[in-house]
Amino acid sequence: MANKLVIFKKGEDKPAFTGADDKSATITGLAAGTAVAAGDYQGALTDGTNYSDKVDVPAFNVPAAQTPPASTEATTPTGDGTTAG
Repeated sequence: MANKLVIFKKGEDKPAFTGADDKSATITGLAAGTAVAAGDYQGALTDGTNYSDKVDVPAFNVPAAQTPPASTEATTPTGDGTTAG
């Protein structure tokens, strides 16, 4: 089995997140705008049975939620004061 990157929450022994390979894993469930301190999460490699030594994940910020762009749909005024799109 190929190694996979796993992410632990600080102080826990069971991985919270598992990547598809040994290069990346996605941490999900954090609110937009959250500031995560270095060491709140730790990464390690696993072969499915054993884990390498854990290393601290550097500090990062979760991006703010993006608002959808305003509608660019064209409308045409009609004779009765409404618009047709």
